[in-house]
Amino acid sequence: MGGSWMARRLLTVQAQVRAALNDAPAGPLKVISLCAGDGRDLLRVLSDHPRRHEVFARLVELDARNTAAASETARLAKLDQVEVMTGAASLIGQYQDMAPDRGGGRGRTRGDGHRRPAGRTC
Repeated sequence: MGGSWMARRLLTVQAQVRAALNDAPAGPLKVISLCAGDGRDLLRVLSDHPRRHEVFARLVELDARNTAAASETARLAKLDQVEVMTGAASLIGQYQDMAPDRGGGRGRTRGDGHRRPAGRTC
């Protein structure tokens, strides 16, 4: 596999996304992509995947140039169930309604009432 390490990384991530879609049980799927960039890791896979219409996705990215590019890619690929949001991935409100409810209350609330996910985000 030639090319830069970034190109190799993208191919690896796309292979993992494709495998996850292939292995998922039948029925609707939710995907949350944080710090999504222009969405090429997910959108290029969805564009020709047989389960493309079963996937409801939300991409969250802070850079409006990237979200504009991702929105255009999704539109051209007719991925109508893909939402692209410009905003901070560290604020759980950007994607909380997409996350599965697992009970456990992971994450913490700041003094201003915003919930932050546990772990590191960009």
